[in-house]
Amino acid sequence: MLKIIAKTNQTNVVLWLFFLSFCLSTKKLYIGQVLDLPVEDRVEGTAATVALSIANGANIVRVHDVKQMARVAKMTDSIIRGTENGKEKKDSKKI
Repeated sequence: MLKIIAKTNQTNVVLWLFFLSFCLSTKKLYIGQVLDLPVEDRVEGTAATVALSIANGANIVRVHDVKQMARVAKMTDSIIRGTENGKEKKDSKKI
């Protein structure tokens, strides 16, 4: 298994762009650095990375805040992919 440990925010951004189909969004240090927040207050940063990853094609996300991120994923899927409750809407148009 490949393990990559990014040391800078720029490297983290590159990694996010490279691994968009599999989102490993957790309460990472760089979210805290960007938002200047402690671990317990990083849910919005995680939500942003999840939504962006889904918008760019991610089908799998790994997160800590499952309940909240499931809602983010569901809403993002609905907006981006035209799904409703995990199923494609009959009258949906792809963006």
